Amino acid sequence: MKPLLLVTLLSFALLVGLFSTVNDAHAYSLANIHPQTIPLWGLAWGTDTVNVRVEAGNAVSAAAIAETRQAISDWTGAINTIYSGKFHFVDVTGTTIRPQVTVRVKAGGGTVQGQALANDRNHDGLFDSCKVNVSGQAFGTTNDGVTVSSIALQEIGHCLGLLHSDNSADVMFGTLQNPPNTQISSCDVTAWGAVMHWLVSDPAGTSPHPPHVTSVTCP
Repeated sequence: MKPLLLVTLLSFALLVGLFSTVNDAHAYSLANIHPQTIPLWGLAWGTDTVNVRVEAGNAVSAAAIAETRQAISDWTGAINTIYSGKFHFVDVTGTTIRPQVTVRVKAGGGTVQGQALANDRNHDGLFDSCKVNVSGQAFGTTNDGVTVSSIALQEIGHCLGLLHSDNSADVMFGTLQNPPNTQISSCDVTAWGAVMHWLVSDPAGTSPHPPHVTSVTCP
């Protein structure tokens, strides 16, 4: 049996249809959101480059796919704003390259807006793979672009080793907000640095290892 870890993003109580439709992917920005604590999943990537593929279910809009792919790019941008040149997601959608992260955008959905499923096959504290589901609907109503962006940002954040923040202004907060959060925070990236301690803090040539701490608190 492969060891699997699952986290979910719960929907807010209001219908997401109350939001206006957004057709353009959001530009990257990095927010300063303080104070907050972000627990860590206990897993790190053993590489500085992770391949990601975006899959779409039937009736998924082009806008939802664009928002999801933008979320992947935003995480790379946020990380490299603080840790320049240290880590990259590579979108391999449409190629034959095998992904380590698979993000599936579904047309359907209920109260659970997103899920991330991590695989640590070797029990060594390192990701072997991560699968993400992003819901394109809630309560029978199509999610707009801002909502899809917020869901995708959080679920991809889980695949980076972050769990749910205690700050409702953060993309890693466990309940979708109204309006949805679409800015990766500097604390998110600081927490990623703790996850990837072997890459950003240890001497060059250090073997990959899981994080040394279980959470990160930003003052």
